[in-house]
Amino acid sequence: MTLNRETVKTAFIEFSLVFGMPKHIDSENKMAGVVDIYHRELSKQFTEETFGEGLTIAWNQSRRFPVVADFHRGFDAPDKSNTPTMAQIGLV
Repeated sequence: MTLNRETVKTAFIEFSLVFGMPKHIDSENKMAGVVDIYHRELSKQFTEETFGEGLTIAWNQSRRFPVVADFHRGFDAPDKSNTPTMAQIGLV
């Protein structure tokens, strides 16, 4: 199932409650446009079923209102589940 725009809008509003609305989003029209952009970009990586994982990543790493990249593990970042720990490679 594709990612629902309302799901992204709800997440956007929740982040704004915690971090405040970014100053450049100063009208309902701008907010609708930004939600559309987030929805378009996040739909490339997430479905309605998988968006929760991205949302968890964003909440765990955000120290400000998240950008689209905050919903991912990072640009070309290695999957941490495949990265050996220091103990596994004998450094501890």
